[in-house]
Amino acid sequence: MAVPRNVQPLFMVSRNVIAGAALLLLGVASCSEPAHSPGIESVSYTEDQLATMYTTMCAICHGADGKLGNAGATDLASSTLDLQARIAVITYGKGQMTPFNGRLTEQEIAALAQYIESFRE
Repeated sequence: MAVPRNVQPLFMVSRNVIAGAALLLLGVASCSEPAHSPGIESVSYTEDQLATMYTTMCAICHGADGKLGNAGATDLASSTLDLQARIAVITYGKGQMTPFNGRLTEQEIAALAQYIESFRE
């Protein structure tokens, strides 16, 4: 049964609350090597911040290693999308994937798109 786009299941609402709290904590964490995203205003995120952001926003469907495939999610380890295509999918969604435009900044989306490159085999 299809759920209307304007109705979010309870797990999505809970996930959004958790995601908001985690994003607030991202500013507190620190690590050695910052990640940068080309073509987007320069904002640095540590590996710990990116891992937390991914775990909070993506792992419920893609899994901790990108291979879960929950609810039809793409296996990120076998994805062949380039950086710009990954940014577009995260921003606007695709299929059943929720768009994160408005939930994450352009810098966060670009950093996540770059971070999931590490899942490729």
